[in-house]
Amino acid sequence: MIDKAASIVARATGSAWAFVVALTIVFGGWALDRWDIVDAIATAATFIMMFGLQRSANTNSEAVHKKLDEIVRAEPEADDSVRGIEP
Repeated sequence: MIDKAASIVARATGSAWAFVVALTIVFGGWALDRWDIVDAIATAATFIMMFGLQRSANTNSEAVHKKLDEIVRAEPEADDSVRGIEP
């Protein structure tokens, strides 16, 4: 459940609409002279996105390692001792 939610958030925050929303918040704060609200939103979003980015990086790294392990397994001349060498 958490993985699915994290994937949805990662896709949504990487979209063009997320950029439009961010610009709207910044320019809305500038127009209303309410930088305290903009700062609070930016701090919360940065904190949450840090974990989202780390999850995406971990998922990507795991996929690459699985693919490389499969290549090593399939190649007859490859040294099997390098499979799973990453921590």
